[in-house]
Amino acid sequence: MDIDNNYIKKTIINWYDSNARNLPWRKKSNNISNIPYRVLISEIMLQQTTVGTVKNRYIEFMKQWPNIKKLSQISERQILTFWSGLGYYKRAINLYKCAKIIRKNFNYKIPNNKEELMSLPGIGDYTSSAILAIAYNQPVMAVDANIKRIIMRIYGLKFPIKNLNKKIQQYANKLIHKNRPGDMIQSLMDFGSIICKPRNPNCKECIINNNCIAYKKNIVDKIYLKNKFSSKNKPVLYTYAYLIINNNKILLRRRAAKGMLPMMIEVPTSKWLKKPLNKDQVIAHSPIKMNYKKLKKKINYQFSHFILNISILVGNSKRKKIKKSKWYDLKKINKIELPTVMKKIIDSDFNRNLLN
Repeated sequence: MDIDNNYIKKTIINWYDSNARNLPWRKKSNNISNIPYRVLISEIMLQQTTVGTVKNRYIEFMKQWPNIKKLSQISERQILTFWSGLGYYKRAINLYKCAKIIRKNFNYKIPNNKEELMSLPGIGDYTSSAILAIAYNQPVMAVDANIKRIIMRIYGLKFPIKNLNKKIQQYANKLIHKNRPGDMIQSLMDFGSIICKPRNPNCKECIINNNCIAYKKNIVDKIYLKNKFSSKNKPVLYTYAYLIINNNKILLRRRAAKGMLPMMIEVPTSKWLKKPLNKDQVIAHSPIKMNYKKLKKKINYQFSHFILNISILVGNSKRKKIKKSKWYDLKKINKIELPTVMKKIIDSDFNRNLLN
């Protein structure tokens, strides 16, 4: 079956003009010079995070730091505080570093070539290509999960995705739109989100199904990108959380700069291990020696690559100072850069009962 790539490009870009999702980073701006910054922020935020989660947070971010100059003047803690709830906190640190480098090495201008873009922290092949096409109108193709799925279906590719990345990129490059490369990428993203969905795609409504090998061979449902780390096969790590209270204050500390949740504020926890902790390990990791009450209910928190099984120990202390930790007012807890998993620990049934 011959695939008419020109027909696909023309048809999908026309579909996009009438059906594009209304997303804040796509709104037209009179300040053309700031478009690369808007694309940079949205692409970093969207890494492994859904559009629905990002939309409002993007608007808030742009209100606080509307350009690269403003962003380069803030502290790492400020961006981490903002990032609370978005997950993948390494992105926030990389974005912070990017702003500093762009200020120092590029005079506040986001690079417009691939080599310089990929020299920035947290920017790889996909993000650099997206910035070049969407912000600078350069004829390149950025391939995300939606576009991979569309390419696999159009060309009937059924082998494991890890063996097909180069082939997929080659096919995707045939859909580069010389005049509107950025719009072409976004049109494919939207088409994959609305029509060519992972499950139950709208094939009968698809305007390019006559150019789709998977549709012709009735194998569409066999071609979609499975999440390698589904909840059924994610590995489990184990930890203990030490909820220590002093009247209406809670003991918190800052995590290390490397590893999971870097530099974020946390409820003190033990190491995250592959096996449940024994009694000696639980005692060794406690920030202070004291008697705890163990809650019956555990928390199973899902990260992208694993599940964290959290046992909670509750205790009261009157000590004023504890090494590497600090007392925080529970009533002001929402103003602290707590990751979602820590908020869930604090919002446990224990905490509600304690404050009532």
